[in-house]
Amino acid sequence: MPNQFQLLDTNPDLVKKNGSWVKEDGKGVSFNFNPSLGLKKSIKLAFSFLLLIPLLLPEFSSLYSLNKQMVAVNLRQSYDPRSCLSQAKGKFIFSYSYLNRQGTPAIFFPLASDSSKKPQKNSKTAALSLFYFLPTTVNLKLEDHQNNLKLSRQANEGAPDQSPARKVILGNEKLFTKKFLLKLKDQRLGLVVNQTSRLPDKTPLWKAILNHQLSLTAIFTPEHGLQANIEGGQPVSNNSWQGIPIYSLYGSHYRPTSSQLKQIDILIYDLQDVGTRFYTYITTLKYILEAAAVEGKKVIICDRPNPLGGVITEGPLLQPPYKSFIGALPVPIRYGLTCGELALMMKGEGWVPAAVELEIIPLDGWQRDYLWSDLGLPWIPTSPNIPGFENALLYPGLGLLGGLRINQGLGTDFPFLRVGAPWFNPYLLKKELESDPSSAGLSLRPVDYTPRAIPGKILTPPFKNRVCHGLQIVVEKPQVTKSVAFTLNLIRVLKQHYPKKIKPAPQGLNRLFGTDLLLQYLNNRLSFSSLVSKIEEEAKTFDRQRRKYLLYQ
Repeated sequence: MPNQFQLLDTNPDLVKKNGSWVKEDGKGVSFNFNPSLGLKKSIKLAFSFLLLIPLLLPEFSSLYSLNKQMVAVNLRQSYDPRSCLSQAKGKFIFSYSYLNRQGTPAIFFPLASDSSKKPQKNSKTAALSLFYFLPTTVNLKLEDHQNNLKLSRQANEGAPDQSPARKVILGNEKLFTKKFLLKLKDQRLGLVVNQTSRLPDKTPLWKAILNHQLSLTAIFTPEHGLQANIEGGQPVSNNSWQGIPIYSLYGSHYRPTSSQLKQIDILIYDLQDVGTRFYTYITTLKYILEAAAVEGKKVIICDRPNPLGGVITEGPLLQPPYKSFIGALPVPIRYGLTCGELALMMKGEGWVPAAVELEIIPLDGWQRDYLWSDLGLPWIPTSPNIPGFENALLYPGLGLLGGLRINQGLGTDFPFLRVGAPWFNPYLLKKELESDPSSAGLSLRPVDYTPRAIPGKILTPPFKNRVCHGLQIVVEKPQVTKSVAFTLNLIRVLKQHYPKKIKPAPQGLNRLFGTDLLLQYLNNRLSFSSLVSKIEEEAKTFDRQRRKYLLYQ
């Protein structure tokens, strides 16, 4: 590979021509640097570099801390200069990159804070310039450092609050008031919980129960286990904690057995959901209510916010032929109810036996237009691939792509914040998607990445170990984001440009979508406008149906 020194424009519309990254209009700046050095000069330069090492060590130390925060330097991600040039606002970044065929990055060095000027040489940059003579590509780029930090936060903890924190009292906080302690005293309690079941002081509910000298006789866990750290779809075994049995409801059984329920008097449900029909916690809730009705046990639900809010509903209603564990209720994909409201609707609509004894401990301070980012509460990962609020916000739409064999960021640090495939043209997709109203609240940035096996998250992501060309999806305005509408429009664009590449898995797609309408569209038996019209009408029907079960305004 020839040595090369490139100065790249901030315009993200770059293409690779003759080994150089240039703008599509051909005006990118690029020139080659291929020095030939004599032996004496080479020795002098090497000796000078050795003398400067003590000066550079502190710089390397600080850069190590910086690099850990930067998305582009993540060695598990493939690297494309285009992905880090979008909307550059920050610093010159000197990149010494081992650009092999996969484009894997190495180290980034900041040179200057003024992005309008070329960096001035000083002792450190002069020393670093020795790297120009190594057999590798050296790029000088404008890197949007602030954007990288934002993307990194999205991957690990969700985006920071943009709204003032609003104090919301969770249902489980009221569980330890005098009123409820009197109810729970001398009762054998069973809990349906995982790591999200915590009080504001981060105490797990099961520990808080024992701290208040209440009788805890059984713990039940949903998919992903007590710590919510087991890969989706993998069976979870029974276990125990301090001699208390932990019964998995995602293993040999999917609902509490009669013998298990004989150990308890009251079952307390406290799971943080993500407001999406094919997220299996609401199926577990349905099965619990059914089992409790049969055994005559009371169920108390500690209500929790729907992180996606309670205003927007999206997607078709689930039809009976496509009922499964990932879709057990006739609700839209994004249903806009808290778990307490949903339980009331299950009982009121006859989806579970009316005989079930049900009590909801409501939230205080929650309003329907609140998203998780409005609450001032930390996000605790609800499962391995929902590490933050924005992952949850895009999940109702991007989760559908699992039925189309398209990568949704799985196998990266950005699950459901990326979409890609080896055959995508991200610049074409970006142009067409961003011009459509369904992309409201989102910005799209081309990115190349390679899905990997990540133990505990996913071992076989779509296109494992293959470079995917795709889009990084950045949530700019969560209040107006509609991920189902966005994803349907993405599917429309993909069908238009890559009709032979879209290969739906019919059973899986129908179960996720809840009907065969999307499959009909993909098989040219339904127009896109008819698909959207039918879906929107079903969502409106559900909005009217749910009104009498709403606990919050």
